Amino acid sequence: RILGKKRMTLEETGLQPDVQAMIQRRFTRTGPCLRNETRRPGFHWLLLVDGSGSMDGRPFELVCRAALVLQESMKLPLVNGDLWVYKGEEGCIISRAPSPLTGLLPIKIVGGITPSHTAIHVATRELMAQRGIRRLFHLTDGEPNGHPSAAKFVRRNIAEARRMGVQTYCLYIGGGMTTRSMSSMAGGKKYYETCNYDDICGSVIRMVDKQFRNYLMERT
Repeated sequence: RILGKKRMTLEETGLQPDVQAMIQRRFTRTGPCLRNETRRPGFHWLLLVDGSGSMDGRPFELVCRAALVLQESMKLPLVNGDLWVYKGEEGCIISRAPSPLTGLLPIKIVGGITPSHTAIHVATRELMAQRGIRRLFHLTDGEPNGHPSAAKFVRRNIAEARRMGVQTYCLYIGGGMTTRSMSSMAGGKKYYETCNYDDICGSVIRMVDKQFRNYLMERT
């Protein structure tokens, strides 16, 4: 089911000719006419977590617990996931430039912080390097406030991710944001969910699990 159904695609090179395509090519002199068998290339997910402020401590521990559960339960061929954390403070994990990631340990970056929209942009570029179905999950408990247009920048980069084939979903934690703000940043009501701090672990698992099941049922 992870590989999906066998499909035949037309290519310029291959071993099995497609009769209808060859007839068409005889007249138009263009277009591929050789058939190749293809399968779906896999499922890739990334949890992008706002690790600053009130997300420190137990909330972050619950996110890590959810990530571990997902990693252990989805040890399957062509399926992989990762957990990234960014902080809008001196000690940040995702750098602005030039390298997208400084490692999985908090390293002080000379020159500043990692805003939410920058983290989303970098995570999108990382997922674009993967083949297959790509899902980005952004977890935060408040609106970005490092710039007057910070929320607008987040919305723009999430929209850009979707245009690039990286579907992005948001989990807003704690109830500190208005429905209008959540819908605006996520790009619509169907792209976000909410939860309280105690239900972080279950909510994260359900979000990723839902998308993985859609992938298995070819609803993507």
